Amino acid sequence: MKKNNMLLVGFTVQGYDLRDGSGFEDFTAVVVSGSIIDVEYGLICSYRKRGFELTSVIRDETFAFNPTNLHHFFKNGSFEGLEVIQL
Repeated sequence: MKKNNMLLVGFTVQGYDLRDGSGFEDFTAVVVSGSIIDVEYGLICSYRKRGFELTSVIRDETFAFNPTNLHHFFKNGSFEGLEVIQL
């Protein structure tokens, strides 16, 4: 990964509602400038505060980007310049 690049990581999270025990699945995307493990732990804590217990956190897509090509993505809706990477 080049200097000044950041990651946009998509996660599928699965778990259950602590209030009634029903299962759920959700998708969330997070901009990561540090450790992905810290972000995964942060997701677990965030969902727990909202009353959900996660049973799995699945890393779906990871894109590397810099501020210039991210601006291009939001302006044009084009994924050109966002590099899909496998971690």
